[in-house]
Amino acid sequence: MEAALDSLGAAEPPLALKLPRQPGTKEARYAHLLAGAPELDSPVVELPAQGLTRVEQLQAEVAQLREEFRELREAFQAFRRELE
Repeated sequence: MEAALDSLGAAEPPLALKLPRQPGTKEARYAHLLAGAPELDSPVVELPAQGLTRVEQLQAEVAQLREEFRELREAFQAFRRELE
């Protein structure tokens, strides 16, 4: 299956794209390019991989998600103030 998807990605113009593997997923995902480049549902989470235990990786990811949530909350509150 991967060989077939890779050949679709090598076509001109490319018909498929291998997406970066997300934390918590077993394999990388693929997206079709028939309607243009896909928008990623969530940002790619960068975790330092060298010498960290799984718990430390999860703690880093939680910290990153908390920061992202804080930024989204601030943006939402600013949007709400504009509507008032």
